[in-house]
Amino acid sequence: MKPFVFTLMPFDKSYDNIYQLGIKATCEKLETYCERVDEQIYQESIYARIVNQIAKADIVIGDMSDQNPNVFFEIGYANALEKKIIYLTSKSTDIPFDLKHFRHIIYDKNDISQLKQRLEKDLVFYLDNLGKSADELKFGLNLYILGQLLAEEQVTEIFLAKNVDQIPLTIENISGKVIPEESMQISLHGNLKDHFPNLQEPLKRVFVDSKMNVGFSVNNLTPHFNEAHETYILCKIPQTNIDDITLHLSIYTNNGKRNYTINFKVKNA
Repeated sequence: MKPFVFTLMPFDKSYDNIYQLGIKATCEKLETYCERVDEQIYQESIYARIVNQIAKADIVIGDMSDQNPNVFFEIGYANALEKKIIYLTSKSTDIPFDLKHFRHIIYDKNDISQLKQRLEKDLVFYLDNLGKSADELKFGLNLYILGQLLAEEQVTEIFLAKNVDQIPLTIENISGKVIPEESMQISLHGNLKDHFPNLQEPLKRVFVDSKMNVGFSVNNLTPHFNEAHETYILCKIPQTNIDDITLHLSIYTNNGKRNYTINFKVKNA
């Protein structure tokens, strides 16, 4: 039997191509069975049908575009059932606050090929791990810079005071498990020489290969595990006048890789 992918998205004609040419075509390419509730024939109420199909689905795709309240409710139910969920949105501003720490595919409605490429990658990951629970596949880490949560696969803008000479990175363990230091590595990419041509060491790293002190015991896995976090100095900034710096951060664990782009802008005041 083919894996079942149930799609939750606004019922609006402007999304028909996104669904038919993007989502459904990608699912069919990977030999999965993909449907929306409006394609099905059923006798129960639409609410009962959606709840039933979410429960039966191997993978749920949720498009958060336009902040549709029905989709938000349905995604909440899928989360309560701990389903494997792939989040989509056409605008990052449509992502609700409580879901910002989940990875979203942010797509351009005029570039369905890009959506298909990124969606296929996520689908393949879940299809290769159908035997594992969604909890086992969670990345389990939140990254913060100056208290601001970094968003995956998109640019996070952070404003720095003029007197800041170093950038702190806080790693929060929300997995409920100990993450051994040998299972993680982090890399930082960017060319500060564009701003500081005489700088010998353009990126001051505090991480050396895979050695990171993140093997904390999270209070013996008590309910307070989500409070476990450690802060490091991501890089140091020479005291000089700059407008902005863009850095690319990648972090790897046994549960995969996450990419972040951070644009730092210096406050004038």
